[in-house]
Amino acid sequence: MAFNIGPIDQDCPCERNCPDRNPECHGGCERYAKWRKKKDAEIAERNSRPRDIMSDAKKKAIWNKLRTSRRVRYNKGVER
Repeated sequence: MAFNIGPIDQDCPCERNCPDRNPECHGGCERYAKWRKKKDAEIAERNSRPRDIMSDAKKKAIWNKLRTSRRVRYNKGVER
């Protein structure tokens, strides 16, 4: 399994073989600063939108429970 072989975000300017790479890169790189500003704006916009309280998995579990509990079971407990 390949691990940490490249940036997760394809638009990120940081690369493993960047010639300007150094320990203080994120503090002084103009390309990174411009990308980070755009990324922060995307994150702020995403966080400002209202979110559902329940996850999709929880909604599906509740739906399945309701669906199976509505089944009519005829002659349950009736001896023949």
